[in-house]
Amino acid sequence: MQTDTSRYDAAAHEEARAEALRNSDELAEFLTGACYLAKPAAWQPVLRDKTAADFTSFTVPALLALLFDAGQPAATTVAVRDALAERYCAQQAVADGIAERALHIALQMTEDERYPEAA
Repeated sequence: MQTDTSRYDAAAHEEARAEALRNSDELAEFLTGACYLAKPAAWQPVLRDKTAADFTSFTVPALLALLFDAGQPAATTVAVRDALAERYCAQQAVADGIAERALHIALQMTEDERYPEAA
């Protein structure tokens, strides 16, 4: 039986990332800080067939403007949301917190596998 935590790394990382994104106070602080004294975002035409990777050059205020643009297709809105999430998670403090939490989750998963009666 394999008890190596690497077996659980991907699942643990996704769970830790989801926890970080549910921290609404920190996320709001990030968005507020990024938008403080920002110039108004330029209007964007309807954007189709875009992914989060297509928005790497956009500023956070421009991404928020797109996120709340009711004229954008649903797929674009999801891609913009993902781009904002990636931008937030890429901050060093957030990335470090995710890595630390993922390690803890992976270790817990390993322990649960080794001792299922205790879980």
